[in-house]
Amino acid sequence: MKKKIKIAIFISDVGFGHMVREREIIFELIRQIKNLEITIFNKNNIHLLKNIFKDKVKYYKKFNNIEVINNQNGTLDKKKTIFFNKSWQTRIQKDLKKHNNLLNKFDIFISDLVPEIFLFARNANKLSFGICHYTWDWFFLKISKTLKKQSSLIKNYNSLATKIYVPPFTPASIIKENKNLKEVNFILGKEKTQKLYQNNNILLIDNGTGVLSKLICKTVPFIINNKDFFFFIGVTFLDKKTKYLVENSNNLVLINKNLKTMYSYIKKVDCVVARGGYNTITECLLFQKPSMLFQEKNNPEISENIKQILKNNLTYRINDKNWGSKFLPTLNYFYKKKKYAIYKNLKNNKFQSNGAYQIVSDIKKYLSI
Repeated sequence: MKKKIKIAIFISDVGFGHMVREREIIFELIRQIKNLEITIFNKNNIHLLKNIFKDKVKYYKKFNNIEVINNQNGTLDKKKTIFFNKSWQTRIQKDLKKHNNLLNKFDIFISDLVPEIFLFARNANKLSFGICHYTWDWFFLKISKTLKKQSSLIKNYNSLATKIYVPPFTPASIIKENKNLKEVNFILGKEKTQKLYQNNNILLIDNGTGVLSKLICKTVPFIINNKDFFFFIGVTFLDKKTKYLVENSNNLVLINKNLKTMYSYIKKVDCVVARGGYNTITECLLFQKPSMLFQEKNNPEISENIKQILKNNLTYRINDKNWGSKFLPTLNYFYKKKKYAIYKNLKNNKFQSNGAYQIVSDIKKYLSI
């Protein structure tokens, strides 16, 4: 009987995007490789992963050392994020020493994106693979030069990976500076786009950080009972007054369930208004949905995401001034002047979602299976 291939999956504890990409990789690993044993290392989202995979994989609850800290309004708190990650090197040294015996039991390491795992794998003469659309060394330098030491170390660790896979719209500087990168398609499931609603149905959605909640609350009084647009609203928080307005409106529907349910509406509606997170962008591009994406302050990832797809006229950027009484004029301008051109570009690009298949197929070559 063949020995089981033991795979350790390390998922960053920052946000949900890392988990969503790794989820698709795990599904593909199970589909393509027989006789394997997968263990997921994660802390913040491990309960969600258990709901997805049940007993098909093993779990190890462990914080993966990097954290991005948000303000109460959901935006990036640069000061606290810098302070926390200054001690990154000390944390990983203790962490690797503590888990050395456990990690030695695995044959392969896959990470999105936990850099110290590449160091361990190289020292143990084992395969390691990364998945990311930005790297932490890039992110740290973007928010502060005081993290230059940490950034340099992370960049060095990334270079030790057997291969790092990057989907479309990864910053060009990252691709240029890292020689072990391979570009793949978007990493998403095989769902097809569908339109269950007529034109002028809009998904107005917050994300896990809650950065748009207050702006949406500010906007609801100006869109209630509008005859031109119908809104599906998904937010992390609604105050009582706003909730009452939504519940008593004839053109607003509250999606008050989890993020997965909120995001499932992207493929159903005519247009998406959201924060410019990478997963939101991925779904808008793949499902060919014109979008108005919010430019969050102080967050280099969001700025770069939007910058990349604006170059190709695949979205329209909005910021703080476009909410409240300015929201409907902005939306009308978008529909009259921008939406059709963006939709044509989305149709012409024909983005693919089989990145997970490409990655696992490539990993199998290293395993000679």
